[in-house]
Amino acid sequence: MRKMVVAVTAMFVLGLAALAYAQQVNTYEVEASTSPTKAGTKKKPVPVGLKFGYTVSEASGNRPSPVKKYSIRFAGMRVNTSVPGKCTLGKLEDGGAEACPKDSIVGEGYIRNETGATANPADKSIKCNAKLWVVNLGSSKASIYVAGSPEATDEREKCQIQLAAPIPAKFTTRGSMSSLDFTVPSSLLHPGAATISNAVVAVESSIKKIKKGGKGFFESIGGCKGGKRAVEVVFTPESGSAKTGKTTARCSS
Repeated sequence: MRKMVVAVTAMFVLGLAALAYAQQVNTYEVEASTSPTKAGTKKKPVPVGLKFGYTVSEASGNRPSPVKKYSIRFAGMRVNTSVPGKCTLGKLEDGGAEACPKDSIVGEGYIRNETGATANPADKSIKCNAKLWVVNLGSSKASIYVAGSPEATDEREKCQIQLAAPIPAKFTTRGSMSSLDFTVPSSLLHPGAATISNAVVAVESSIKKIKKGGKGFFESIGGCKGGKRAVEVVFTPESGSAKTGKTTARCSS
């Protein structure tokens, strides 16, 4: 009887070890800049454009766990969604970013993914890159439209699985930081089937400097300390705990 208990205990311990080995542990790096770098004030805001990017890795070299929620935060920023043109979510869903007014497209970028069988975190056999558009919807809302295609001639947009989906997003204020928050739909996290996982490993993007009626879409209203502006991203993966990636953008008072 004692041998059986020992054997069962050993199997349980080995099972836990295998589970721990299989768990994906994501790591993150963030980079950002503004143009111009002048900080401005609430009384004298400075319209700016942004460049923003991040990378996601997995501690053991496997495919990262797909990130399902993001909160991207810049210190000393204010967002006026009344400044650019506007699109509607219905137009995006029906015709993609091309169906929206040009002046509602406030930013663009590219996404590089690692994609493979959900049950095998080491699998990265499916090539899947995509382009993104940041689209202004007004009333502090935006959408990040993502598209990739097997027929794409630009390798940065080429994906073996057809991708085309909007990601609803919202601009909020968190203390002294302006935040863009969004949750990625399952059609992008698991394109085609739940047995496939699509993990973002690199993003590069930019937001245009847009001005109208004396206001800017993104305005710098301060937040410059020691020549640096705090930037952080809260990443929430499908498995594992949320983590915050931090960096600074150069700025001047």
